[in-house]
Amino acid sequence: MILDDRSAGDSENGMDNPRDTSLFLRLVSRDLGESFADFRRRFNDLTEEPNLIRLRENLGELTESVYRMDRLVRDLADTADIESGNLTLKEESFDLAALLSGQISKRLRRLRGYRIQPEIPSSPLIVTGDPDRFATLINDLLDAVILLSPGGGTVLIRLMRGDSEISLAVENRGAKLPPGKLETILDWLDTCLQEKEGFEGVGLGLYRTHLTVQMWNGRLDVAMPPEGGLLFTLRIPHQSLNVPKNE
Repeated sequence: MILDDRSAGDSENGMDNPRDTSLFLRLVSRDLGESFADFRRRFNDLTEEPNLIRLRENLGELTESVYRMDRLVRDLADTADIESGNLTLKEESFDLAALLSGQISKRLRRLRGYRIQPEIPSSPLIVTGDPDRFATLINDLLDAVILLSPGGGTVLIRLMRGDSEISLAVENRGAKLPPGKLETILDWLDTCLQEKEGFEGVGLGLYRTHLTVQMWNGRLDVAMPPEGGLLFTLRIPHQSLNVPKNE
């Protein structure tokens, strides 16, 4: 499936809104600027290190910086493809519940200091779409709530099949919040950009999630639960995913 500008969305959905394009460019500028600044700092340390043992350690750290920049550039290109409509999607049936469970298991093997509490349907939740795109969407949401709570914490994940839509909620009650009122996800990202620190690396993934959900005529919401922290909820209509009525 290849999306063009009409199938990807219109100005009412925010895809062609000049304000949203400006937001994307500012997110890119911040994330790239921070990554290159980190690379320059590590490279300068490398050139001035006389100790060979420490030099090897610095080389390892520099390799990590290059890897992060490479991933960031690929994420930027992918997000730009979604926004421009230049994207090819697979159409196949898969179990969304099993996919989510698998992505959580992979994340648990790499995380320290975090506890993930999933609520996933015990029976298969069959949808039609691109499983790789859904995996990216899930990882972007998990990255966001984890980065907003760098000291660790509990992440709550709920996948639900409603009467007319599929919803995925990701919550971290220890997440740090920028000041100001929560309205739309784009308003929230705009507020995050005004903060000098604490939200590095969060915005681009959430912006990509916002665009991805729009491709399926859905939406991404942000809220502050009564218990504190932050809650992201994405909702996608059944008809966009060909969810069987009698599932």
